[in-house]
Amino acid sequence: MNRDPPVRARARSARQHRDMSAESRTVTFPDGRHLTCDTCGNEQFEQHSWKLQTTGMTFMNLDWANRDATCYVCSVCRRIHWFHL
Repeated sequence: MNRDPPVRARARSARQHRDMSAESRTVTFPDGRHLTCDTCGNEQFEQHSWKLQTTGMTFMNLDWANRDATCYVCSVCRRIHWFHL
């Protein structure tokens, strides 16, 4: 019987969720160039959208009103490339 510690089980569960939640693809800029990972040179990325938090909006409990950032996560090394579009 496999008894992993809870932390490892959660990490594996998060990895499985991550793998199923976003599909890797090539990202092309408007000028025709492809996004390349600065760390490993990979050209396959998962696209995500994350909230940009500011201290003022957090202080007033208005985090929901902050802007979103488009993020591309490298499918090999998992480096996050942030873009405010």
